[in-house]
Amino acid sequence: MLINVIRENLARSQSASRARRFEEAVHILDEFRAMLRAAPPSSDEVLQLLQEVIADPSMPEASDVFTAAWYSLSQDYVPPLCKILSGEHLAAWHEQTVELLGELQNPEAISVLVKSLTYHWDFDEWLCIPRKALHSLVAIGTEEALAVVQLAMQSDVPEIRNEAAELLESP
Repeated sequence: MLINVIRENLARSQSASRARRFEEAVHILDEFRAMLRAAPPSSDEVLQLLQEVIADPSMPEASDVFTAAWYSLSQDYVPPLCKILSGEHLAAWHEQTVELLGELQNPEAISVLVKSLTYHWDFDEWLCIPRKALHSLVAIGTEEALAVVQLAMQSDVPEIRNEAAELLESP
């Protein structure tokens, strides 16, 4: 079961980090990714764990749940990912969510990606979340999504305005 593998991986990684064996902690993460690449988890397991993240944003395994999602991409993740991106109490997971939504390229995510263009969290001083939302909108590529990026070129926020301009100017 995926949650057991994630918990074991997390315990090993935390133990290595506490002991200041940082190279070992990185190696453990690399092993985890290699395992996911060799035997991707079922989308049902990932979907269930995304629901658990929604219920408990401080879930210790949440970061690894997002990692697992990358190795088993599914359109079934779009509704919970949209819910995560819509929830202020889930802000810790917004950046990973925006990236996954961009990879999934589902037009159903446009409205929450548009909303995330206004997110200016204290922990996100470089505005990674709204800037990555622009990238995700470009990846979705529909007329509606690209119109939002076009509008973002008029933003009062220079980082958003510049990111949108760069995205629309690049081939």
